[in-house]
Amino acid sequence: MKKAIAVVAGLLVCVALVLFNRRTVSPTATPTAREAAKTRTPTVALTERSATSPAPVATPQTANASVATTTPKPSGRIAPSEARYDWPRIVAFNTWAADFVAATPEQRGAMREQGLMLARARRQEFKNLIVADPERALEQAVKPLMRQELPAEILAELEKPVSARGDFNVYMGRPAPGTTVDGRDLSLRYFETTKGESYIAHVFGEAETVMTKKNIAARGIAVDRELAVAPTAVRRLVPGEKVPAGITVEETCPVSKITTVLDTPFEEPITEKTTAIELEGKIIVLCNGSHVRVLEDEHRLTANISASGGPGGAHPINDNFPGTGSESIGVFKALYIRAVYPDRLQVPNSEASALDDMRNFARFYLESSYGRLSVTPAFTPVVVLPHTREWYEAKDTEVDGLGLVHSDSRSEARRLGFDSGEFNVTIVRVNGGPRLSGISWGGGDSVWVSWDGMDVINHECGHSIGRPHANFWDTGGQSAIGIGKNEEYGNSFDVMGGGGGFTAHYNTISKRSLGWLPTQNTHNPTVSGVYRIYAYDQPALEEGKRYSIRVPKDRTRGYNIEYHHNYGVEHTSRVELRNSALVIWSGFGGGGHLIDTTPGTPAAKDDSGIEVGRTFSDPAAGVHF
Repeated sequence: MKKAIAVVAGLLVCVALVLFNRRTVSPTATPTAREAAKTRTPTVALTERSATSPAPVATPQTANASVATTTPKPSGRIAPSEARYDWPRIVAFNTWAADFVAATPEQRGAMREQGLMLARARRQEFKNLIVADPERALEQAVKPLMRQELPAEILAELEKPVSARGDFNVYMGRPAPGTTVDGRDLSLRYFETTKGESYIAHVFGEAETVMTKKNIAARGIAVDRELAVAPTAVRRLVPGEKVPAGITVEETCPVSKITTVLDTPFEEPITEKTTAIELEGKIIVLCNGSHVRVLEDEHRLTANISASGGPGGAHPINDNFPGTGSESIGVFKALYIRAVYPDRLQVPNSEASALDDMRNFARFYLESSYGRLSVTPAFTPVVVLPHTREWYEAKDTEVDGLGLVHSDSRSEARRLGFDSGEFNVTIVRVNGGPRLSGISWGGGDSVWVSWDGMDVINHECGHSIGRPHANFWDTGGQSAIGIGKNEEYGNSFDVMGGGGGFTAHYNTISKRSLGWLPTQNTHNPTVSGVYRIYAYDQPALEEGKRYSIRVPKDRTRGYNIEYHHNYGVEHTSRVELRNSALVIWSGFGGGGHLIDTTPGTPAAKDDSGIEVGRTFSDPAAGVHF
């Protein structure tokens, strides 16, 4: 028997949601054409602005041009058949290594020269695999039991196991308006160990949503600076593995605090009686095997992702609201540094321009957060970096060049009495440098800005409080929710995508994650009905009103309905937004994926919402808006 659920959203938008029993829904009962929609009760009804509705937000400056569409980053996943035929040098070495381990000592002597040749041939191919598919690289890495059987000269040509503590820095870029940049060049990840090693980190799966995390344990395998990061920093030693001489061994279990003496001498294989792990380059003996899982979970790269601050959590912010726990509520202290290179002393912008941008940035955060986050900026005099631009660009091949520009800017500011450690974010405004030609970056408590305007600051500081990009689900115009791919920055109405202006608010997924849009202001319907939502892109919430709708699609994804009336007022080319509700998928990682409910139309994403009089249906999920 079919069950119906109806939901309507509104101050300015009313959305009727109908949910059918998913085992009995009929695909034929899903009209999508405008004419078909008008033959039934409309699922979306938008009312005109009432006298009590908030006035449109004023726009003292023109929004930046839309960010150029970028190529989506490929998943990099390689099928087993592709791994076999596309990585022949890896396969050839693996075959040789298996034969070498099974050979007699006399046979091994005759095989060493061939093994060295195959290892050298494999090196660049394996390095490429780390970049293309870090998950497969970890699978194909030479295992510890085999490594201890191989000659030293061959090990020197293989990937290097990494187990250390350090900073996992994630920077996400925004290209200058009108600039086209490959999307794969707009995400940078570095792992900087406490011992001074610098790696370019490559992750996969859920770890792709993790933002900057400081002082964490991490593990992986590296060729030169390319590092494939494992999901957890913990690796369990297997029976037969030898404990290297000189390595630190801790015999107190960190879970139970029980001491268990390692009964295996150095350079001797451990037995099945021993439960030991490798963590941060040390061997730790555990009292029992169940504690391996406990420590694996504790040291996952995705562990402790803040629900309020987004992936990786936000930089701590002083909370001015008693009883709340959000790290994105309160006072956001920002330090603005204008920096120049000693060989290029022309200042990147005027003091007046910097003040204007930060004033608008402060207004954007105050209004977008509904008054929950206020910005307190401070400005340094112009600082001169200690090295030339070319020096930093050259060092970028060895270490994190962006990080060097930022740390040196902070050091020079400290000489002038500005301690960046007292601020939630430090913004460095600089013309050019490593990875700074036509791109600005943000991550953790660091932002690099290469041009003026509030939109780029609104975007990059969004990364500082833990928000990833707002994307689009691109089906090539063939369908709304069918087979497609991620288009980075593809949400044209969100400043974390390609949007701009005071009403290009972070979407409702981000606002809920940041603690700006409370649960009581969101509909979470479980039965069919008519549910009203109000325009969410306004500077204040009103008690008792709802500003978004959330409906599950499946175990992974969910539908999020939101109304951008004021964006349609501010941007006259987007008038469709005054008469429609946008649909955004959550669950794919990132900051949600805008859905085009009218695929293939000449207006492209401008008319992507559900307009008055239309029905949008997902027959597989039994959901109809």
